[in-house]
Amino acid sequence: LNIVIVFLISGIWHGAAFTFIIWGAVHAAYQVIGSLTLKPRNALLSKIGLRPESAAVRLVRRGVTFVLVCLAWVCFRANSVPDMLMVFREIFTGFGGVDVFKSFEALDMNLVAILTTVFSIYVMSALDKHMSGTAGCYRGGASGVAERSTWYITVCWCICIAWMILLAAGEVSSFIYFQF
Repeated sequence: LNIVIVFLISGIWHGAAFTFIIWGAVHAAYQVIGSLTLKPRNALLSKIGLRPESAAVRLVRRGVTFVLVCLAWVCFRANSVPDMLMVFREIFTGFGGVDVFKSFEALDMNLVAILTTVFSIYVMSALDKHMSGTAGCYRGGASGVAERSTWYITVCWCICIAWMILLAAGEVSSFIYFQF
């Protein structure tokens, strides 16, 4: 009950529209269902020979979480409940004329944006693997907490700044909370 109340209040806080309340309710449902089914899901995984902490299971769980959160964002960004329902209808039934290039165009993603995205993900993943696998890249303090080296932080900030420039290059969008 506490989880449901918190997420409903969170939805109301984001805006005075039913779509925000639905967004909060959807996240509450995710949390409640996830909590209630955790033990049976782990038992099922054990029964079929998978460990809940294995890389494959974690990857699938992250993928499912990503898809569920993306679906909930439809509720958050829709202008009205009918618009939200229309988007869901198109998501689940509108497979006939999918054009990848038109999809990228609708998202204002040109070749530079796509390549920047792929390159940024690759660089940050490679740096993270390198940092965690190379003892000299971490400086451990007396408390045992590792700090990232200066060059790693610099590269990460450069990627973040490049992203800000890339995202700011498009047209100006209004601050989402101006609608509240």
